[in-house]
Amino acid sequence: MWRRLLLVSVLCIIASNQSEGKEKLFCGPRHVRYPSRSTSDQCPNNTCCVSFLQQNGTEQPWARKVPVRFKTDFAGKCIPYSQIGAGCNQYPVFADDYARIYFGQCQCAKTLYCEDQNVQAPEGYVGVCSPRPTKCQNVSMCKSDECCVSDYGIVGQKEGPGTCQTMRKLGDRCLIQNGSGRPEDMVTYSCPCMENHECGGIDVIPARFGSIGRCVAVTEST
Repeated sequence: MWRRLLLVSVLCIIASNQSEGKEKLFCGPRHVRYPSRSTSDQCPNNTCCVSFLQQNGTEQPWARKVPVRFKTDFAGKCIPYSQIGAGCNQYPVFADDYARIYFGQCQCAKTLYCEDQNVQAPEGYVGVCSPRPTKCQNVSMCKSDECCVSDYGIVGQKEGPGTCQTMRKLGDRCLIQNGSGRPEDMVTYSCPCMENHECGGIDVIPARFGSIGRCVAVTEST
């Protein structure tokens, strides 16, 4: 008799552990109306909570394979953070702002950041997950294709900490007053346009630190 009871107990423990392991793959328990912490905290390390639904209200393609019982109990699934080269949203929209349940995908891994790609999509400003920029005090601390951009977006504020950023290329947003070519001093907003390009008055946006245009190729006069 005791052997049978022992066997039943062992089977119950195994079943409980398997169930718990599966539930750790899912997040945003629906029976908790106001969670006391971000749902991503319920996920394993290096993952975040992504909603089963898309912004248009339809189900995520991958969610169709999720058993119904998990969709009934949870709002999303734990998915790995995006890595280098993956797309990202600079200003993500959440399926549940209070619980921080993401739409579509996780943000970049903690060692990365979402680099601006000057692209606007329905889900927000789209970028690419990239290594965090190097801190700098002057251009000598940056790579040959980079310049030192001040952390302060104020005209004339070119001292203090900055970050190494790549020179702007064709079509990129640029600050008209920064001119073109790699500067020796720290600059505001972004690096100037790369050589043989200039910051033209295209799609000009007025800003408190100057007018913002786009890099265009320099046309040689004949």
